[in-house]
Amino acid sequence: MIEKISKNPRHRDLIIISSATATRRAFDGWNFGLATLAKDDELLRRFGQFDGLCPAKLNALTALSILQALSQRSAYNVSAA
Repeated sequence: MIEKISKNPRHRDLIIISSATATRRAFDGWNFGLATLAKDDELLRRFGQFDGLCPAKLNALTALSILQALSQRSAYNVSAA
């Protein structure tokens, strides 16, 4: 999967933060796209990101938790990248 993603020109500067065999789809039915969050978004504050999202400062568990929380937002503003 990562090989396919890394060859896509829409993605750059990829960092693998965790690698494991998946037993099921973690985000089944969620269409990943470009998500815009305000620097003071409650979700970012909940995960200790007080100056906006900085993926390089996240550990794997926090990154996954943020993605899971985003996928649960029913009225989340996500547009195709």
